[in-house]
Amino acid sequence: MATIRQSILKQLADLELTIYQVSKMVNDKISQRTVYAFLTGEKDTSTETASIIMEALGLTVNANSSKSKLIKGI
Repeated sequence: MATIRQSILKQLADLELTIYQVSKMVNDKISQRTVYAFLTGEKDTSTETASIIMEALGLTVNANSSKSKLIKGI
């Protein structure tokens, strides 16, 4: 989750947004306190919270197929 948090924070910097502004963008879906706790690293949060923030900022997660391997027998 730390990598996702770092990507979100980078996008915040690129868009020149504050955590407060992002919390207002998603306030109908998650609480402001949850946004602050996640983005400041105070605590990890659910995938759903990260997903909502990423969607609001226009970020997506793409699988890196070159790193994926099929393990036989599983």
